[in-house]
Amino acid sequence: MEQKLNQLKPSGQRSTLSYIHSRLIPGFGAKYLDEIDKPVVARWFDDYSKTYPCGANRSLEILFSILEFAIVCGHIEDNSAKRIRKNPKKVLNRFLSAEKITRLSKLLNEAEKESRDYKQVADITRLLLLTGCRHRKLSCLNGL
Repeated sequence: MEQKLNQLKPSGQRSTLSYIHSRLIPGFGAKYLDEIDKPVVARWFDDYSKTYPCGANRSLEILFSILEFAIVCGHIEDNSAKRIRKNPKKVLNRFLSAEKITRLSKLLNEAEKESRDYKQVADITRLLLLTGCRHRKLSCLNGL
């Protein structure tokens, strides 16, 4: 587990550990790896999906990864989390209206006149607005 967690950012490590401790260990912790077959995983996934479909998807991804690692280590031969259909994701597309973009642009223009720090924030905000990129995906924003 440590080997795999070290490949993640700290926030991803915390999130993954949370899913492992709150969902995967209670669901599978008392079972040997060869007892975790597809019907067991499907039943667990379906039950979890009734209340938290997105959490069930993420937990299934983590379980899949754990079982893939178990295959590599020679503990099992097949990944029982494979071919379980995840819950559909809600598509969240929200766009600013022309009026809101105009208002935002005016605010950014005013803010950047106030200080050099605000100019950088205004430029970054414009970049995010124009690209649709999430702020964590922009490498130039590291440390902000």
